[in-house]
Amino acid sequence: MSTAAISHTIDTAKRIVRLRINREPTLAEAEEGLLSAFQDPLYQTGFTCLVDRTAAGPPSKDHVYGLTHIFRRRREILTPSRVAVIVASPAAHGMFRMLQALNHEMPSKLNIFNNHAEAEQWLCEPPADPEQ
Repeated sequence: MSTAAISHTIDTAKRIVRLRINREPTLAEAEEGLLSAFQDPLYQTGFTCLVDRTAAGPPSKDHVYGLTHIFRRRREILTPSRVAVIVASPAAHGMFRMLQALNHEMPSKLNIFNNHAEAEQWLCEPPADPEQ
């Protein structure tokens, strides 16, 4: 098992960045993990992003606000078209709904799921309209 808070892989065939949250990251670790994934030479603007948070508990409210700040400050680098977050608890789901609401004006669309299959299906389906 990785000791890093966040690990990533990039599926170029499906155009998906896969982030695995191995333990609750500090905000510095979160930013470092995001930058590592989105500056990976395999990444291309417009890839989707699958965030697997099933090994981590729900983030705190302060962590959610900190992530929002990172997303806005690093907007030119963090450019997925869609972000699917997989959570393992109702509390984590609620915190990511808050993140979704705080980032409604961001160019990527964020959705929360309880299982991998639904999340990946949503990421791989063509958008219903240009806004998605």
